[in-house]
Amino acid sequence: MFWISYWLKHISPLVLTVYFFYHERRKISYQAITFVIGIMFTYTALIYVWDVIFDQNIMDLIEPTLDLERAFGSWPIYVFVDILIALVWFGAIYMLAVRLGFVARAKQKIL
Repeated sequence: MFWISYWLKHISPLVLTVYFFYHERRKISYQAITFVIGIMFTYTALIYVWDVIFDQNIMDLIEPTLDLERAFGSWPIYVFVDILIALVWFGAIYMLAVRLGFVARAKQKIL
């Protein structure tokens, strides 16, 4: 049963986004992209505080659990590497979105 909720939580936003792009002809603004990245950093910081207070390791912010993270070194180096990888990933997605025409120019419907 767990895998059903996992896939619904992770695929539903993607399906909704594709719906807005293709059927509603919506676009993403540059301000929305930077706002979302800021929200993600804030969320990560809050999860770190939660981890420290409740002695947990959500998002691997206290200690690495994957071999790939362990390869980057100890805390906090692997966390910074993870953040850098995420920023590179978001940059690649942004460049693809610009190339596909999903990023709004002035006076367009914005998501």
